[in-house]
Amino acid sequence: MSFRKRFLVVVIIIATITGILYVGHRNNRLAEEEQENAYYQTQTLYFWYTDERYTDFLTNAAVEFHASNPDTRVIPVLVSSSEYVKAINDASVSGENFPDLYILSNESLEKAYLAGLACKVKNTFRVLDTRFYPKAALDAVTYHKSTIGYPLTFETTALMYNKTYLQDWVDRVNAGEETAQGEGVSREEMEFSDDESGNMEFEEEGNETEEAPAETLTLDSIIPQSFDDIYYFSDRYEAKEKVKNLVKWDVSDVLYNYLFLGNYMLVGGDTGDDSNLIDIYNENTLECMKAYKNLNDIFAFGSDTDYTSTLDEFLDGQALYTIVSSDAIAKSAQYNADKNAMIEELEAAIADKEFEISKIGDASSGVETLNEEIDKLRKDVEAIDVYEYGFAKVPYVKETLKSRALSVTDAVVINGYSVNKEAAEKFAKFISMDCASRLYQRTGRLASCLGAGYEKGSPEAIFQEAYEDSIPLSKLVEASNLWVQLEITLKEIWDGADPEASLKALSEQINSQIAVE
Repeated sequence: MSFRKRFLVVVIIIATITGILYVGHRNNRLAEEEQENAYYQTQTLYFWYTDERYTDFLTNAAVEFHASNPDTRVIPVLVSSSEYVKAINDASVSGENFPDLYILSNESLEKAYLAGLACKVKNTFRVLDTRFYPKAALDAVTYHKSTIGYPLTFETTALMYNKTYLQDWVDRVNAGEETAQGEGVSREEMEFSDDESGNMEFEEEGNETEEAPAETLTLDSIIPQSFDDIYYFSDRYEAKEKVKNLVKWDVSDVLYNYLFLGNYMLVGGDTGDDSNLIDIYNENTLECMKAYKNLNDIFAFGSDTDYTSTLDEFLDGQALYTIVSSDAIAKSAQYNADKNAMIEELEAAIADKEFEISKIGDASSGVETLNEEIDKLRKDVEAIDVYEYGFAKVPYVKETLKSRALSVTDAVVINGYSVNKEAAEKFAKFISMDCASRLYQRTGRLASCLGAGYEKGSPEAIFQEAYEDSIPLSKLVEASNLWVQLEITLKEIWDGADPEASLKALSEQINSQIAVE
């Protein structure tokens, strides 16, 4: 090949390589530009919350949501609970790093809405109805007939009972070792009444009853439907030595005592937003407070209670019944897990000492000491009580007076200042409904959505049933101090104050506040 031909070949090769490099560079640049454009087109939603229990759940939900919605990024931001609504307002007004959506307890929704920090949701996905959420959840996020949030989680109360104690009593009755009736008086023969002072009495109408064939008693049949039932059961039940109270609950916290007034006291209506619907002092609430006062006369425990110690006493077997919030589900499970771990540790120590005896022989010196140590360890095992617990909806105040528990709902609220409202509502629906089955596992908070998948009869399902029957905490700003005042009133009545005077004073105070507003 001549020099000229070789030169041309080299030129062609160089030109080809240069072209390839140029095309490659151009393609890379186009790809980079596409990525840059995609980045700048992505919406970023800032999501504020104050409860660190939501952190793991929200972090995972944000990643999952972005995977199916690549045009939207969600950044969860944990902030202080101190003056939370004010912090949202200040950030929103300044336009700097404010949340597009946030978690807010339902009693603060009116305050947020009036400040422009909450807007009506469009319900684009048509899920905010009783097919997917209980009425209590929908009422909690309703303000003047408009929905201003997605119900996320809730708190309410239920009756908790010592299943081991009650099943043992049922078994003894069915075995003929104990009678199901106290002092020969049947449930139908007892007539409960209130005298003028509000003290509960019962009258025996006579004991002339024909002996009926014995029926097998079941645990479900003795779960109290009213506090009258607990009172009657106290006449039949011979308490274990460890039991100090048949029933005990925290009478200093309105959450665990609102049930005594909840069905008959109006504070803004079912949706808690109508200042014209205030009715605290009426015939039924008065009767409820008389019955409430009587319970202290009967069960005799003071108002110097707190929830944590009361629950601890119950878990330790010192009471048959108590009123609890949903945290008792996990706490009771952990309590038993700790007890079982202690038993396993002791049994392992026993096994080690028995193995040591097998190696040295029964006749060897030191065996007697080892056997004594084993006996002591076995006594330690026997001294550890592990109980089963059950849950039920709160009992009626009396057979003729219904109860209704209070509920508090955490809602996902879309900020009125956000320019990404459509994307924000999409994420609100995603975490409150699509992720409902993972909420309890990752947060310890029960999901408001009916599709959470709680197994029928489980503690979680029982609390959700209690939530369905509950009354949401009022949103009225004018009555925001009612809960503190109600706690004081209930404590006074429990300690012996006149129910009528105390309830009337509370009613006058709240009504005067609303009239001034």
